[in-house]
Amino acid sequence: MVVIKQTLKRNAVPAGLGRLVLAFTVQLVANGLAGAGGPGFPRDNAELSAINPTYITPDGLTFAIWGLIYLFEILSLIEMSCGRGGFNVHRRDAALSSLSLAFLLNAAWLLAFAQEAYLISLVIMICYLFALLATYLELDMVHDTDIFLPVSVSMNLAWVCVATCLNFLITSARMGWTFLFDVGLSAPGEQLLETAGTPVLSGALIIVITLVALWLLGTRRDWPFAATVAWACLGLRRGQPEVIEVTQVATYAAIVCGVLVAYTVLMRCRGRRSPSPLLLPLSSTREHLSSTRELSTKEHQFKTVKLQTDMQDLQERMQQAKAVAVNTAPDVDELKDQFNHAKLQVTKMDPTTNVSNSTRLKLYSLFKSATVGPVQGQRPSRLHAVDCAKYDAWAKNKNMDKQTAMRQYIDAVNSIKR
Repeated sequence: MVVIKQTLKRNAVPAGLGRLVLAFTVQLVANGLAGAGGPGFPRDNAELSAINPTYITPDGLTFAIWGLIYLFEILSLIEMSCGRGGFNVHRRDAALSSLSLAFLLNAAWLLAFAQEAYLISLVIMICYLFALLATYLELDMVHDTDIFLPVSVSMNLAWVCVATCLNFLITSARMGWTFLFDVGLSAPGEQLLETAGTPVLSGALIIVITLVALWLLGTRRDWPFAATVAWACLGLRRGQPEVIEVTQVATYAAIVCGVLVAYTVLMRCRGRRSPSPLLLPLSSTREHLSSTRELSTKEHQFKTVKLQTDMQDLQERMQQAKAVAVNTAPDVDELKDQFNHAKLQVTKMDPTTNVSNSTRLKLYSLFKSATVGPVQGQRPSRLHAVDCAKYDAWAKNKNMDKQTAMRQYIDAVNSIKR
C-alpha cells in the first residue's frame, strides 16, 4: 500500500509547477527583449559581445544551443503538467524551487548585462550558476524517469559554466583587475582596448570545464553536459581561429568529450550502464552515494520496521533452537546407548560369521569417526596394505560428525545381524 501511494505521489502534478511556468515565462520575455533591443535593453547581446572580446568567445552559431535548451525546458514543463514527474516528491519540490529561481536570475542577468553593470551581472551569474547546480544535484540522469528535465538542466548548467567564465573575463577587464592580466580601462559603452584575458588563462578555463564534464560523465553518466561542453569548444575553435593556444585546447577538449559522449550514448542504447571502463570505479562509488542520498523518509521507515521484524523473528528462532536442543538431549544419550550396544554386539560376534572386508573396513572407519572424529596422523607406508586401507576408509569420513557416524555404525551392525 505504501508503494502504491508513493507511486501516485511520484506521478502527481508538482505543486510548484505554476511558479515554475511563471518564472520560465519571465525568462523567455527577457530573452526576447534582449535579442530585439526592447525597453530596458539598449544593446542586444551581439553588440555587447562585439565590444567585449575575449579569447573564449565562441562564434554566433554556438549560441543557437539556447534554442535547444529552451525546447527541452518547455517539453519538461509539459511532461510535468501531464503528471509524469518521476523523482521523489521532496526532491522534486526542491528541484523546482531552485529551478524557478534560476529562471528569474537568468532574466535579471540579461537586464544587468544589457545595462553594462558588469560587476552586478557577474554576481547574478554566479548566483544563477549555483541555483542551477542546486537543481542539478536533486536530479538523477540514470534512475529518474523524467526524460526532458534532467537533460535541459544539464545542458543549461554546462552552458552557464562557459558563460560564467566569459562574464568573469569581461568584468575583470572592465573593472581593471590587473592581478589577472594587464588591460587598459575603457569607457562604458566603448569597445575594450584589448582582448579580455590571456590565451594561457583562457586555455586553463577550457581545461577546467572539460575536466568537470568528464568527471560528471563518469560519476553521473551525464552525457548532455559533456555534449554541451564539446559544442562550446567547437564554437571557440570557430570563433578564435587566430589564437593557436586556445584553438588547440578547444579542439582536443571537443574530441575527447565527443568520443566519450558517443560511447556513453551507445552503451545506454545497448542497455548497458557503464560509460567507460576507466571511469567505472568513480561511477559505482557515485551510484552508491546517490542511491543512499535519495532514499525517501518512508523508505527509511520501512527499512526500520523490517529490521525490527527481522530481529523479532531471529529471537523467536533462537528460543526455538534452545528448546530443540533441550528436547534432543535425551535423544543423544539414547543414541550413545545404542552405539555402545552395537559395539558390544560386534565384540561378541561369532568369528565364523561371513563378513566381507569392505564391511569390516566400513565398521572400522565409522567406529573411529564416532569415537575419535576426523582422521588423524599420517597415511602409513604402502608396504603396510592393511593399515593403508584402514586409514583411507577413515579419511573418507572426514566431513562426518560423531552422531552421524554412530547412526551409520548402528545400521551397519544391524544389517550384519540380519
